[in-house]
Amino acid sequence: MHNGTRVYNTWPDFVKLDADIEIISSCHDSEPELEERTSLLGHYKYCKKCDALESFQEHQFGRTLAAKEATCIRKGRTVGYECFGCKYYEGYTELPALGHDLSDTYTVDWPATCDKDGRESRHCKHTGCEYAIQKVIPKQHQSLVCNGTYCQSCKQYVNPTKIGYGDNSCKNITAYFFTPTETKVYLITITSSNLGSGNIQGTEVNLVENNKLSEFVSSNDKGKVTEVRLEKDKTYDVTPYITNSESQDCIVNISCKEHNAVIDNEIKATCTKTGLTKGKHCSVCNTVIVAQTKVKALGHKYSKSVVKATFTSNGKITKKCTVCSTIAPTISIARIKSVSLKKSAYTYNGKVQKPSVIVKDANKKTLKNGTDYTVAYSKNKNIGKATVTVTFKGNYSGSKKLNFNILPAATSKISVKQTTNSITASWKKVAGVSGYRVYLYKGKKLVNRADTTKLSHTFKKLSKGTEYKIVVKAYKKIDGKKVLSLVSKELLTATKLSAPTSVKVKAGNKMATVSWTKVKSANSYTVYYSTKKNSGFKKLTVIKNSANIKKLSSGKTYYFKVVANKKAGKAVVASDFSKLVSAKIK
Repeated sequence: MHNGTRVYNTWPDFVKLDADIEIISSCHDSEPELEERTSLLGHYKYCKKCDALESFQEHQFGRTLAAKEATCIRKGRTVGYECFGCKYYEGYTELPALGHDLSDTYTVDWPATCDKDGRESRHCKHTGCEYAIQKVIPKQHQSLVCNGTYCQSCKQYVNPTKIGYGDNSCKNITAYFFTPTETKVYLITITSSNLGSGNIQGTEVNLVENNKLSEFVSSNDKGKVTEVRLEKDKTYDVTPYITNSESQDCIVNISCKEHNAVIDNEIKATCTKTGLTKGKHCSVCNTVIVAQTKVKALGHKYSKSVVKATFTSNGKITKKCTVCSTIAPTISIARIKSVSLKKSAYTYNGKVQKPSVIVKDANKKTLKNGTDYTVAYSKNKNIGKATVTVTFKGNYSGSKKLNFNILPAATSKISVKQTTNSITASWKKVAGVSGYRVYLYKGKKLVNRADTTKLSHTFKKLSKGTEYKIVVKAYKKIDGKKVLSLVSKELLTATKLSAPTSVKVKAGNKMATVSWTKVKSANSYTVYYSTKKNSGFKKLTVIKNSANIKKLSSGKTYYFKVVANKKAGKAVVASDFSKLVSAKIK
């Protein structure tokens, strides 16, 4: 009964209960149905209904578990031990499966023959393993001779439709195979590039059936030409008999005694494909009676349609072949983007001026004069505005007018006269101009400008002893505007300084010392001296406001006067003379 008190005297270590403990179970009245379970510690019995532990017994290892070798596909193990009460094992090591180890090369299991396939394999090296990778050896003739046309093993012709040239060792086994398309008389001719006619003894013809010689047909032992009647769709063996071992150089030619001529139609050449002329050949032996020659492809003959490019829109070229109607890829024409002159102004020289025109499309491609456009010039010799007319042609449409100026030539020379507060500039006449523009600069600053039709101009109210620059340009009135010359003459000059004052002379022994009041902005001074009042003056230039003049004549009276100098570029502008003074030399 399983409804009262049951005493268990033995417990496994993992059941943390004291010995002789009583377990009360009242799940049912009858004897329990027990279930056996196994673990690493031992085997147990449990009630199937309430899962109560009925009994426990530790493993009792005493039976030896034999070792098992690993194979290619199955695992193995070392020696272990088995429990008497259950099939639990311990004490062994599992060994992994070995896997197949195939031989490096194939070995022939059985060879191929002329009519049966063979087999070769790569076998597993492990003892007792029958695994192998197998490969079929295709059947093939084992002993081919005569250029591969005859097998000595099975004594058959390998390919009756193949042309084979015999050699002396093959005798009548090798041949030229021939299958007529019509029953008629044929001529068999034997030729050779390296044999004389005396080496060719004759020809033998045999019928070939089932890839073997079956019936003698004809022979000729009198020369190199054999005449024989052959039947349609049968295969014949033609063997030359020669006396030289180099018989592989023999050429067997078979032709009809009377050709069945058929026309080889003319094949007309097209735009892209070659053609053939009309010809003739024999329909039986294929002998060419009239050879066909190749005709070159004609090439496309295009008609062109052009939508011309303009300044505002792109153009395009479409082409269609007038023969085959093939349409070529459309070619885009970029619009005209810019038209310009390489040079926009010239100085008049009495010659015709023709500046180059530069035309570019939207892709920055430069168009070509004469191909894409023409250029016309007008009024391009004399001073004034010239016109360039660009007219487009070819793949382009439209026109463009550009202008450039032919400018007056510059004045050839400028001369000046100065006072302390004015400068008068004068120049030579320039032909064909309307007038002149005169500029006055102080340093880089423009201080005055005047237009005149005269050949001189005076700038007044200037600063004393000051450096100026004079620039003169000729101009021509064009469309009411004054167009100035490109090249101009310029001159550095200056207004005069005040004349030196308080000039004094102190006479000495054959010498005189001249002194004066220093002049502001003077770069140097020049002392003039002479024994005459109005002529014969010599000069001496000094930096300071005094000068010692030596080597004078004793007892004579000398006259002295002084100017102050202002440097302007390479030129020197002298002031007016000081008062004349005199002294008698000791």
